[in-house]
Amino acid sequence: MLKLLKNLKKTWVSVVIIVMLLCLQAWADLSLPDYTSKIVNIGIQAGGIQRVSPEVLRANQMENLLIFTKEDKAILDSYTLLSKNKLTVAAYEKEKQKYPILETEDIYILNHMTKEQRDELDLKIAKPFMIMTMLEQQEISTKIKEQILQTMPEEQKTLMVNMNTMQILQNMPEEAINEFVQNIEKTMDENLGAMIEQVITAAIKKEYEAIGIDTQKLQNAYIINIGLQMLGIALISMISAISIMLLSSKVAAYLGKTLRDKVFKRVLQFSRRRI
Repeated sequence: MLKLLKNLKKTWVSVVIIVMLLCLQAWADLSLPDYTSKIVNIGIQAGGIQRVSPEVLRANQMENLLIFTKEDKAILDSYTLLSKNKLTVAAYEKEKQKYPILETEDIYILNHMTKEQRDELDLKIAKPFMIMTMLEQQEISTKIKEQILQTMPEEQKTLMVNMNTMQILQNMPEEAINEFVQNIEKTMDENLGAMIEQVITAAIKKEYEAIGIDTQKLQNAYIINIGLQMLGIALISMISAISIMLLSSKVAAYLGKTLRDKVFKRVLQFSRRRI
């Protein structure tokens, strides 16, 4: 085998390129299933929503979310508040096209950040957003309200009985809210586990719809984007395969010619000796 490799000295560049192309083709073939998974899990099931931290959020929803976290500053620093009254006419018209609700409500827009910063934000915002989402469901909200009111003195209960659950929580002491958050987070971990992200993405989609974002367009854009990436990777795999065959055939032809020449020379030398 080593003797054969010595005959490839003049084609070593092609051999190196072939090895590199084989690695590239293997990467492309192994990547395609991952992109298919993204189309199904994110594009179809999650509606094209890739993160648990929303790109845009109504101001009142941000206020509700911050009740359930101690990371108020970190979360608020990650967003920029857009208000109709603080924008120029041109800027307002531009933003209104993307976020129609800006006409009646202030909104928070996610700032540009690195992947690592977005990962940190996801961790900080996931559970508070989940708690807020749960309290927006009438049945769950009613049960929690009843449980909270049962622990209150009669005078305080009378004042808060006509408030909704979120308003009651806003008027509770910080220690009581922290205890409430710890208990509900424990319940979520026990009952939902890995499903938390799926529930949050569904809630984010609902929030986008309330803001006026075309979620169908968002989903289609994600699927098309991933589909184009898949086509690009498939094209890379195809070009690699063709290039490998072309270079391999040239290397094989050169090796065959070299070996034939050597065999012919040895046969010729042997014949001359016999003569």
